[in-house]
Amino acid sequence: MCCQHNKFWEYLRSIYKSLSFIERSFVITITSIVVASALGILYIAHKDSTVIVPADGGTLVEGIVGTPRFINPLLAQTDADRDLTVLVYAGLMRALPEGGLIPDIAETYEVSEDETVYTFILKKNIFFHDNTPITADDVVFTVQSAQDPRIGSTKAAAWEGVLVSATDEHTVVFTLPRPYAGFLSNTTLGILPRHIWSNITAEDFMGSSQNEHPIGSGPFMITKIKERSGKTSEYILKPFERYSLGKPHISKISIRIFGNEKELISAFSNGDIDSFRMSDPVSFSSSSAETEDIRRYPLPRTFGLFLNYNKNPIFTDTAVRKALSLAISRSEIVNTVLGGFGTPIFTPLPPHIYEKASDNNSSNKEVHSLLKSAGWNRDAETGLYMKGEQSLSFSIKTVNSPEMKLTAELLQKQFGEAGFAVSVELFDLAQLNQTVIRTRDYEALLFGQVLSRDGDLYPFWHSSQRNDPGLNVALYTNVQVDAILEKLRTTSTYDERIRLYESFLDEWQSDAPAVFLYVPDLVYVLPEHIKGVHEGPIQEPSGRFLDAYRWYMYTQRIFTFLLN
Repeated sequence: MCCQHNKFWEYLRSIYKSLSFIERSFVITITSIVVASALGILYIAHKDSTVIVPADGGTLVEGIVGTPRFINPLLAQTDADRDLTVLVYAGLMRALPEGGLIPDIAETYEVSEDETVYTFILKKNIFFHDNTPITADDVVFTVQSAQDPRIGSTKAAAWEGVLVSATDEHTVVFTLPRPYAGFLSNTTLGILPRHIWSNITAEDFMGSSQNEHPIGSGPFMITKIKERSGKTSEYILKPFERYSLGKPHISKISIRIFGNEKELISAFSNGDIDSFRMSDPVSFSSSSAETEDIRRYPLPRTFGLFLNYNKNPIFTDTAVRKALSLAISRSEIVNTVLGGFGTPIFTPLPPHIYEKASDNNSSNKEVHSLLKSAGWNRDAETGLYMKGEQSLSFSIKTVNSPEMKLTAELLQKQFGEAGFAVSVELFDLAQLNQTVIRTRDYEALLFGQVLSRDGDLYPFWHSSQRNDPGLNVALYTNVQVDAILEKLRTTSTYDERIRLYESFLDEWQSDAPAVFLYVPDLVYVLPEHIKGVHEGPIQEPSGRFLDAYRWYMYTQRIFTFLLN
C-alpha cells in the first residue's frame, strides 16, 4: 500500500515537471483558489454554527475604605459591610443595576388577588457555600431573625407585621397585614444558613465570629482572610460553583482594605488595585491619578433645601418658595460639587423613577418678576427684597461634610445674587440629627432623602410623618397628596403608578414646599476589559456588585448546540 502511495506521488510530480511555466502558474493559482475557498467555507460554517460566550478566568483586585465588621445581611451597617454581603449572600430575589428583580434562589412566586399573600417556590438543588442544601426553613429563620428586636437588625422595619411560614421544604409563604407595592424588593434579603446561626443566641448575634467569616449562598465565597499588623488587610473570594444563577466567570476577586481614600487613590496610582468607587470625584480629578475606566450608577438620593415655615414666615409665601427654585443654577452646583457626576433635579422624584423632568432653569429677571408680583421690592441700597419691614433672609443648616458645605456656600452665593440674605450653619451629623432635624429646629435644611427601590414617597411627604421620627422635614401637609401616597403604596401596576406620580407632582409643584437640587452618581473605576457590566440606578454603593456574577474578562467560541 505504501509502495502504491509513493508511485502515485511520483506520477503527480512527473506530470507537474512536464508542465510549462505558464501551465504551472495556472495550476498553482487554481489550487490556491480552491484551498482558499474551502477554508473560507469552513470559516463561515464555523462562524455560523458557533457563538462567542464569556470564558472563565482572571482576577479583579478591588480597593475599599474601612474594615467590614458585619458581613451579614441582617446587620450590615457600613459600605464595607454591604460590599462583601452582596457578593457572599443570595436572597429569594435579586435586584439588577439595569432595573427590575429576578428570581435568585427562588424558582417562581405567586401573589394573591388581594396582594397580601406572596408564595415562593425555591429552586431544587441549591446550596450554601458549605454545600448544605437551602430549604424553606432557612428563609423563615432569616426573616424571623430580622424581626427579633433582640438582634437589632437594620432590616427590621421592612418586615414589620409580616408573617412567614414554610408549608414544605421548598415553599415559603409571606402574609402581609395590608397590600404593599414595594414588598418584593424586601425579598432580596440575603438568606442565612439556619444550621449555623440557630446555634447562636440572639444576644450573641452581633458578637459572633460568623459575621466576619460568613457562609452564604451568593455568587462568591470567602476562601481566605489576610492580616497585616493584626488587622484584616484583604479578603480573597472565589466563585461559588453551585450558585443558583450559575458559576461566575471571574476566577478571583481580591478585596483590599484601606484606612482612607488617600491611601486608596495612591494604591490605584501605583497599580496595586484595579477598581474602586470614588467617594469624592472632585478630589480624585485633582489628584495625580488618571483613568478613563469610569462607570456611573445613579443613586436614589435626592438632595434639596427643605423649608420650615414655622421658623421663618417668609416661607408661607408660595412666590418666595418658587423664587428660590428659580434663583438656583443647578448645573453649577453639579459641576462644582460633584465634578459633573450627577443630575440636576427639580422635584422629589429622581429621573430613573419618573423620567419627565421639568426644566426650571431661569434668570434673576424672572425671580424679580415673580417676587414683585407678590409685593416684594428690591432695596436699592442693600440689594435685598423687602415687604414692609420684612426682608428675604434666612439661615441654612446642614451637615459639616465637604459636599454639603460647598453646596451650601454655592446656594448662599446664588441666593445673594438674586436678592436673598442667607447665612450658613454647619453641624456634625450626630448633632444635626439630634438637635436640628429631630426637633425641627431650622429655617432651611440642606439634606438628602434616600428613596426605596420602588420609589416610595410616603415617609417624606405624607402629613403623618411631619413630626419626629417621621421624615417629612418640610412639614408638608396636603390632603390630596396624602391620598395619592397611600394609593401608591398599594399599587404595583406600572401605568397606574406613573399616573399617580403625575398627580403627586401636580400638587407638589403647585405648593413648592422644598427646593430640590441634584441626584448624585456613584462613580466606579473599573477596567474596560471587565465585560458584562450593566450601569444603572442602584440603591446603595454595594449595588455595583449586584451583577458581578455576570462579569467576565475573556471570551471563547463554542458550537451553538452546546450553548445550553
